[in-house]
Amino acid sequence: VYKRQDYNETHPDLPGILISFRIVLLTLETGTRVDEANDFLGRHGAGIVGGLTGNDGVAPGLLVLKLPLADHEAMAQALESMRSESIVRDVVADIVLSGNLVPESNNGNPPDWVWDRPPAGGNWGFERVRVPQMWNLNDAVLKGGANAVVGIIDSEVDMSHPDLAVTSFATGTADTHGTHVAGTIGALHDDGFGVEGVSPFVNIQAWAPNWIGSPNPYLARLSYGHTMTTALKRAINSAGIRVINMSLGFNWYQDNIDINNDTYAQLYARITGRQLRNMLRNLRAAGDLPLIVVAAGNESNEPAWTWQDARYSSPMCYAGIELGVPEILVVEALDDNPGGAGDVQIALLSCINGHISAPGTEITSTNSGGDWVTLQGTSMATPHVSGLAAYLAALEPGLTTPQ
Repeated sequence: VYKRQDYNETHPDLPGILISFRIVLLTLETGTRVDEANDFLGRHGAGIVGGLTGNDGVAPGLLVLKLPLADHEAMAQALESMRSESIVRDVVADIVLSGNLVPESNNGNPPDWVWDRPPAGGNWGFERVRVPQMWNLNDAVLKGGANAVVGIIDSEVDMSHPDLAVTSFATGTADTHGTHVAGTIGALHDDGFGVEGVSPFVNIQAWAPNWIGSPNPYLARLSYGHTMTTALKRAINSAGIRVINMSLGFNWYQDNIDINNDTYAQLYARITGRQLRNMLRNLRAAGDLPLIVVAAGNESNEPAWTWQDARYSSPMCYAGIELGVPEILVVEALDDNPGGAGDVQIALLSCINGHISAPGTEITSTNSGGDWVTLQGTSMATPHVSGLAAYLAALEPGLTTPQ
């Protein structure tokens, strides 16, 4: 369904952003009859290619449609026509997400991850968070015999990496971003080799949504429609999942889009955020949801702008911050700042107004291909929090998501 040829970067209002000119995500008003929906589909030449079921009295469902269109101009006309109909609550063209990271060079040096000086190189964040002190509770966790399952929705994790133990239900090409995130959460503990993960008691399962493709090895691009309707739904419905890590976003800054002032970028965040909230409401009706830890975004990585608002960085951020979805925790990135308040400061690249913050610059972790790499971004901060949440869930298995 989600094919690279149905997306391009020539959208008139959001140039450079990979957006589909054929795939749309549609929410119909509650109470729409089947015959009304069928008439609507027929008028627009739309075929249903996916979706999520709604629940009466809870939230409407979602339809993924494919339209016989040739370009963004035709898509704009189709969206305007759809939005004018009384049965339509929300409709938006599918857009692409990618990992919230800013690549940095090691200048040819091997990754520096050691415990012998404060703060250590690529693991300074562990020392600032006091992860080694937390590990004094490891014996208590072992006596309880509990592990916690973390689901990673990201680009493909390298399951063969010698410093990882990952069960992946995804297929595709192993990627730097997903592999780095997995290592921060749960790289093998105390093996005398490579790096450590925050939680020694984590079982990682990974899903890679439909990959749209990119020539940049640090920019695996994922269809938002597929991320929501397939990967996130499967992760939530999988047995034992306590935490889901989603360090993905629109990455507006890479195409010089100022989200504090761009009305089209804000519109995308609002519509997709509302659709995500509806999805989670429907899934919550069947039982408690796991904690969903998301990256605040790197849009402040443009020095000419003021601090950028995390609400507009991704659908997950908008749903968590603006719409108050209780299971979503938005994570800002911190930079090492010895001698400052708490020896840290907000990273210059990070969006603000998230819920919590964690180390996110110069973080060394596992890389696809079996080695290690140093990266920065809110994607590097998020797995610190996911790993901590997983540790808490293993220490106290009875904790609920709100607790």
